Amino acid sequence: MKMRRKVSYVAVVVDTTDEWGRSIVRGIGNYSRACGSWRVWLWSWGRNAPMPLPAKWDGHGIIAGVYNHDLARALSAIRKPIVNISASRIQDVNLPRVTTDIRAAACLAAEYLLDCGLRHFAYYGLHSDIYVQNYCQEFVSALGRAGCECRVFDSGGETDPSVDSDVRQCALTSWLKALPKPVGVLAWPTLYARQVVNACRDAELNVPEQVAVLAGDEDNVLCDVCYPSLSGVALNSERIGYEAAALLERLMHGGHKPRKPVLIEPVGVVTRQSTDTLAIDDADVARAVAFIRDNVTKPIGVGDVLRSVSLSRRRLELRFRDVLGRTPAAEIRRVHLERAKQLLAETNMSVSAVAAGSGFGSSEYLSRIFKRDTGLTPHKYRDRVHGR
Repeated sequence: MKMRRKVSYVAVVVDTTDEWGRSIVRGIGNYSRACGSWRVWLWSWGRNAPMPLPAKWDGHGIIAGVYNHDLARALSAIRKPIVNISASRIQDVNLPRVTTDIRAAACLAAEYLLDCGLRHFAYYGLHSDIYVQNYCQEFVSALGRAGCECRVFDSGGETDPSVDSDVRQCALTSWLKALPKPVGVLAWPTLYARQVVNACRDAELNVPEQVAVLAGDEDNVLCDVCYPSLSGVALNSERIGYEAAALLERLMHGGHKPRKPVLIEPVGVVTRQSTDTLAIDDADVARAVAFIRDNVTKPIGVGDVLRSVSLSRRRLELRFRDVLGRTPAAEIRRVHLERAKQLLAETNMSVSAVAAGSGFGSSEYLSRIFKRDTGLTPHKYRDRVHGR
């Protein structure tokens, strides 16, 4: 006779006022459905609300975004296993954590803006959270390793990114005017990236031609309704939710706490109009790169690229290496691979359809390149993105 698995009652204390939190909950839901023995109590208000759990709650475990000492103390007093999904590192709080790999996210943002051909950079963000300060520091460091400087705007300690301070907005407008152009600006969170776009409009600066704006997170609703629409770093919070749930399951059954946080790398950058630019001084290289990107769905080769410029293969290779640090063939593979990642993450297309839609031609070729460059098969990559 098959034994029924004991039901676990789990509280989820996550801010669901933005896409990041809602994706966390989706990942937890994916795990809950897979294990079939969870009953989830969900608290879905902003992070600054009072103690979220009912006074007599007596479940088995908690997944929470722990952003301050008060919440850490209140939840720890319940004496149940807790998994923290916040990237904030709070002094003297040592809860098991599954969270965003801030360094990987910042490096990805830097690499993305560098690949746009930009050489001037700036950061505008909410500095009241420690992990956002870390995001800024890692972004500045990644650009420094590429030989570039980054200017940082001081938001004046504003704690609520939804509040548009007239004084701060005027200061932001003046700051943007003074930056060397063209410039790539990373802003966190998405609401701050929207403020940058609005300030550019006030300053009569063109986005993305003069100021390319990248949101440090990816809220698809807020990004889409901005004009121009905002590009954003997809932080893979759905997988964070799934892995947090898997860790909590182990802790509820007597497993040991991990010594280090479980860090989840971002999925990639969702490109929209705010970064749809190519600031490359070499006109031939810029034309060749634009040709590659315009033909991302086609199985093109270096020969096709050569027909778009008046250069020999040798000259094109040398100038690509000088400007981008890689060959035309490597750029073709990189652009096609990023397109394949996007399709795998955002659609339910079969691998063969993804291969056709990302210029690889065949699923076999896609799988070989994908495994070589990422260490994962396309199927495994999709499962990892969606926390399965």
